[in-house]
Amino acid sequence: MKKFLIGLGLFVVVIIVAAVIIPFLVPLETYKEQIQAQVRDATGRDLEIGDIGLSVFPTLSVRAEDVRFSNAPNASEPQMASASKLELALDVVPLLSGNVSVDYFVLVDPVIHLQVDEQGQANWDLVQGQPSSESPSTNDSQQEATGSSIGDLHLGDVRLVNGRLTYRDAAGQSQEVSEINMKLALPGLDSPLEAAGSAKWNGETVQLTVGAKSLRDLMEGKETDVSAEITAAPVRLGFGGAVSQGAAPQVRGSLDLNVPSVRELAAWTGNPLDAPGSGLGPLQIKGDLDLEGAEISFTNSEIGLDSIAGTGNVHFDGSGSRPSIRADLKLGMLDLNPYMDKSGEKGQSTTTTGSAEPGDWSDDPIDVTALSLVDAALSLRVEGLKLNEIELGRTLVFVTVKDGDLTADLSEMNLYDGTGVGRVVVRGSQQVPSIAAEFGLSEVQAEPLLTDASGFDRLLGRLNGKLSITAEGATQRQLVSNLDGDGSVTFLDGAIRGFNLASMIRNASVTAIQKGFDDAETTDFAELSGTFNINDGIVTNDDLKLLAPLLRASGKGQIPLPPRTLDYRLETKLTASIEGQGTTSDASGLTFPVRFAGPWHEVTYAPDLKGLLEKGVGSPEQLLDNVKTLTEGGAEGGGAKETLENVLDQLVPSTSATGDEEAGPDTEGGEKKKVKPKDLLKGLFGND
Repeated sequence: MKKFLIGLGLFVVVIIVAAVIIPFLVPLETYKEQIQAQVRDATGRDLEIGDIGLSVFPTLSVRAEDVRFSNAPNASEPQMASASKLELALDVVPLLSGNVSVDYFVLVDPVIHLQVDEQGQANWDLVQGQPSSESPSTNDSQQEATGSSIGDLHLGDVRLVNGRLTYRDAAGQSQEVSEINMKLALPGLDSPLEAAGSAKWNGETVQLTVGAKSLRDLMEGKETDVSAEITAAPVRLGFGGAVSQGAAPQVRGSLDLNVPSVRELAAWTGNPLDAPGSGLGPLQIKGDLDLEGAEISFTNSEIGLDSIAGTGNVHFDGSGSRPSIRADLKLGMLDLNPYMDKSGEKGQSTTTTGSAEPGDWSDDPIDVTALSLVDAALSLRVEGLKLNEIELGRTLVFVTVKDGDLTADLSEMNLYDGTGVGRVVVRGSQQVPSIAAEFGLSEVQAEPLLTDASGFDRLLGRLNGKLSITAEGATQRQLVSNLDGDGSVTFLDGAIRGFNLASMIRNASVTAIQKGFDDAETTDFAELSGTFNINDGIVTNDDLKLLAPLLRASGKGQIPLPPRTLDYRLETKLTASIEGQGTTSDASGLTFPVRFAGPWHEVTYAPDLKGLLEKGVGSPEQLLDNVKTLTEGGAEGGGAKETLENVLDQLVPSTSATGDEEAGPDTEGGEKKKVKPKDLLKGLFGND
């Protein structure tokens, strides 16, 4: 026993002496030169190592300072990688059983420059010295042998301190991540991995935490539980689920994305959004993520953007030449106004004083290039929609985007107490964009619709109509100028606000000419209907029909859309009939033309007194018979004769002899003889 103890003591002394003496006996400079030569042979690059140190007790540790690895010949930086200090300490005993136990590994001030040159060659592609394609099996077997020889891996204090990573692409655009600090802990390959750190990118500090249940399962391509969270001022992204690595990586789990501002996030990533409006603020997305290769499915999702909230499912496939998206979304109120240009200044024509004309068309280019970036099939159901001043109720839209063209089918549309259907086709694949649309409306309240759509609030009633249009142009003005199509409208049980047509006829006077609208007056009707054609932006109608008790009207004229003007003529007729809807407009009575003209923002109307006589029905007797018919029709028609006299008095006014008028052959007793309407009409028509 005594000899054994003496022997054990000598062994311990030898070990201690060896741990102290060996670092001085090993020619480290020689080994450093051999390591540098082997790296040069394997990669074609130079490895430079400054001071190097070795220790074998109590752990096998290596320390190297000022380590530099040269870059590719055409790279912009001389070194691809460098570090001011590298320290590694391994437990010796576990190595004897095929296990690796790292007491500590510290990399201080590492700098890595990644670059792709103009020819597309990456500086990390170290082709020189790589095994030939004829012997991959040998290399694979070596890797398999190496992998199988490691029974376990223990990582103690593993740190990366103050690192920096840069990347420059073939176009010369560069990105930099600085102040990289990471800490990793791994008790064993079958134990949970924990990593946490931070870095600075584009002026913002990014915090990162990662956890994996089993690193061994992950390395062997098996599924394992993984959690990750990225936090920065512009974004927070959290994930929890399962991950596996195989021919195609798979990720399944729950995703939680929170973005305080989409615009700020885009600007931070170097892709600022040149989008109109004030929208694209807060964004929240929660749901189940399923990723396999280039395909991503997002289901059971809750989506919020600004004030928009909804649920749905989205599938993305990036494997093709053009990404494709399929989505089924249900949203609450969809307010599009925050995403539109509300400046009201761009593209408006100006007068000589520089003030903007009211409601002019825009000359800003219409950008449809986004339609060519992706193919899509979207089903969208919204409880309400706002666009400019237009408000819709529950609406169901199916949108298809294919090869730069968009088709939107509105299979359900509730608006202004009525319903509608429609289809819109946008051809963005053409050199000049075009649009085609078809709409049908039923029982829609006209006044709020027309007011919200165009600011025209003069027409009330229940609207039924059809519209089919096509247009081509690169700006709003060009689209309107090239607009073609046709349609029909019927307004029931309504009114024209701003003037009383019957009252105007009964009290015709020259002072009515150029008269503006008076909101206190209305022209009620039972039916107002007609058809129209559109050619090069000019709307033409020649069969307008207005039916109302004691009043009939027909009309024709044009609405030139490009200059936003109106030129329309109504021929009104006072009748003795009180019938309304379903009757004809050919009842006998006194015809009275009215002309509407001017820009949309300042439409005026005037009774066409000259047209009244030109519209006389063949002879004064027939015209006066119409007046007689009206007079005999009842109290409501009793003023027709006076109406005619008022009109004729305005055209050929009578005066009394007050000394202002010279007495002539028509005078009687010093007074000018009053012209009677019947006598005037006979004279106009050549009768005695």
